[in-house]
Amino acid sequence: MRNKWMANLIASALILGTVACMQESPTERSATGGKTNDLSIAARTPIGSTQPVVMCSTLTQLRNMTTTGNYKLSKNIDASPTANAPFVPIGFIRDPFQGTFDGNNFTINNLKIVGTGEYTGMFSWAVNAKFQNIRLTNVNVTGGHHVGGLAGYVRNVDLTYSYVTGTVTGNLQGDSRLGMVFGRASDFVRVSRCYATGTVNGWGQYVGGFVGLIDAYGIPDPNDEFRATFQEVFTNVTVNPSMPAGGAAVYAGGLAGFTTGGWFENVHTVGAVTGRFAAGGILGYVVNDDANSLPSVLSGAMSRGVVTDASAAGRAGTIGNSNGTFGKCRSFWDTTTDTGIPNPNMPETECQTGMSSADLKNAHPDPNKVIWPYNFGQVVTQAMINQGLYGQCKLGSGSDGDWGFGTCGSTQIWAMNSSTEYNTLTRIPNPSVQPK
Repeated sequence: MRNKWMANLIASALILGTVACMQESPTERSATGGKTNDLSIAARTPIGSTQPVVMCSTLTQLRNMTTTGNYKLSKNIDASPTANAPFVPIGFIRDPFQGTFDGNNFTINNLKIVGTGEYTGMFSWAVNAKFQNIRLTNVNVTGGHHVGGLAGYVRNVDLTYSYVTGTVTGNLQGDSRLGMVFGRASDFVRVSRCYATGTVNGWGQYVGGFVGLIDAYGIPDPNDEFRATFQEVFTNVTVNPSMPAGGAAVYAGGLAGFTTGGWFENVHTVGAVTGRFAAGGILGYVVNDDANSLPSVLSGAMSRGVVTDASAAGRAGTIGNSNGTFGKCRSFWDTTTDTGIPNPNMPETECQTGMSSADLKNAHPDPNKVIWPYNFGQVVTQAMINQGLYGQCKLGSGSDGDWGFGTCGSTQIWAMNSSTEYNTLTRIPNPSVQPK
């Protein structure tokens, strides 16, 4: 069903050739990095390393990783010595990390990184790389221009079953991209079942709880995903960038600060977000009218944090601002915790629906997905969809979280329960400490 819908959207874009664009400001245009005018369907380059697996169990072995290796942790690593001798990011522009890094469900704790160049993270640049089962806890990453706990810049990368916690700080005033996990994500980035907690602060113009800037240009193959896909992603990150003097825009979001092209599905954000001109609980600024990209999709999403827009008092909602029309948009924000109003200039009012905490804790908020109500206080282990047609359907999740995602045939189900944990996915890492 999803691929059929996307194929129709792609066909429409190819027939039209271009999409009517609103004029971009110089600041907005600078965010796009290197635009192309190529609407061709491009194949995705294979990712990861085919070299023999190298097991890592020490900080020294992490420091000695090469850019083409296939690495896997074999034990927890205490990176506290990096407080005095900061970790040097792996890879750089001319030699990006193009390997595989498998955290193997072990933890790297107290990793400190101080950037000396433009791209800062455990990996500076990562291209055609594969990341999975990573547990970065209490990171302390400082740098300028592109900064993320895991990587400063990524392209053609998969990240699955992983999380990052700690602090990311921008130290360069200007148009820096800051995110708890990635600073900037470009073409063919896939993120699935991941979360982030902590604080992103300091100087940055594109600042997000997970990624600062997403610029995924180009129309994908109808059988492929969008060029940037974020599915089942959760954040509890305080996004609090420094505000430069004057009226310069600071694009800030609980998931991403700025995006052009992307599929965002089953997203839940909790932390407070501060920006200027475009601040949203999930996405700060969304470009949907770029001729080189499909309009973005936001589906099955909710924000519960407090949104502050320094240019507009009383702002709230999941999206700060946008150009053009979404390919599909359905999200919810908590009016009890976030008491302002959405940007009145948003083209689609249905894109962000305000509901009180009490309402969100009762019946499923989307009338297009019929689920028998579960009152707040019950443990959700099963849900009924269209009783008599589907019968009972088990959630694809456990029973210790507020939000549960699952399927019954081709229909997705979404429900809440009484736990302080909001995410019950069985394959999400470490559910007992997931963001509240």
